[in-house]
Amino acid sequence: MRISIALALAFPMVACAATLPPPPPAPPLPVTVASAVVEAPEEPAPPAPAVDETPAATCEPAGDASEGCFASEAYRTWLCGRSDPSVTVALFRKGTPWTRAYVARDLESWDPSRLSRKVRLSLDEEVVVLHPYKPTGGVVMVGASNTRGWTSVDALRADGTCVSLMSDEITMKRPPAPKHAPIAWEKLPDHTRTELLASPELRKKADLVTKACTSAGEPRCMKAKTQLTDAVIASGG
Repeated sequence: MRISIALALAFPMVACAATLPPPPPAPPLPVTVASAVVEAPEEPAPPAPAVDETPAATCEPAGDASEGCFASEAYRTWLCGRSDPSVTVALFRKGTPWTRAYVARDLESWDPSRLSRKVRLSLDEEVVVLHPYKPTGGVVMVGASNTRGWTSVDALRADGTCVSLMSDEITMKRPPAPKHAPIAWEKLPDHTRTELLASPELRKKADLVTKACTSAGEPRCMKAKTQLTDAVIASGG
């Protein structure tokens, strides 16, 4: 009897234990989503406008305004540092206001911007006077200046090189047929050549340069270039 009671008490406990529901699952951990702020990249600053560093080619008197038209120091520095044949063509052409001078004898001179560069000039060669120099500080020069009181000048040749000339190496009197250092035709930009070749006369002389410099030898090549240079300078425009 005692055994039966014990078994009866045990079985209900087992049954109850067998029918207990499983524990509920643990709630999921909270998920924190980081809030990302997406910013558009800053637009690059617009490029600065290009600055034209070419000085203005304007007349600047040297002392007495009646003496002539000369380039500013900034323009002289820019011009002599470039040896740009297209700029030289524009300065030399007929009708421009720049003061001209003419070499008084065959001589050698130095380029003031490149002192190691020596050039030869011929009698009657035309140059554009970039700047005349006069004595300063009350100094009186006897026998070393011309009628305008210049002791020396910086000048430009037709081939684009700059030279320094003493006052007794130049004259202001135009010779009957001025000479010119040959323009570097092959170095002219396309637009300058196109403009010049619009003239039938210049086109003809340019063709002669091409032929002479291709097969005729150096003397005839230089002669053809000189004739073309003279025609370009005389053409005006």
